[in-house]
Amino acid sequence: MGSHMIGQFSKALSSEDTKVFYIVNPYRPWSGSREDIEQTMTRVLHVAGLSTFSLVANPNFGIETSVNEVLEGIKRVKDMFPDKEIEFVCAKKSLIEQISKETAKPVFPLSLNILPDIREL
Repeated sequence: MGSHMIGQFSKALSSEDTKVFYIVNPYRPWSGSREDIEQTMTRVLHVAGLSTFSLVANPNFGIETSVNEVLEGIKRVKDMFPDKEIEFVCAKKSLIEQISKETAKPVFPLSLNILPDIREL
């Protein structure tokens, strides 16, 4: 649904000096294979009026994510898209130092700001 909103900016986003990122978390249920990801990606890019993108790996399970899970997730994304370069990796701030030692890709630190489930309060 958000891709419809992005469509109004398609001319600006398609310019030479703009880079569009498509973020892939290989651990999400709808991201189990390249075909699954491409199905969603194609719909989003089409509705948004975009034809090119750069790939970002964001392998995580939320706050429980370990360094090994991030590294395995990077490998999964590479295996699913061997023809596409991963621009950078996203990971929890607390894992950045360890992950940076294990990958040549730039690692973008994320701070998780998750509200507790109100039903649990």
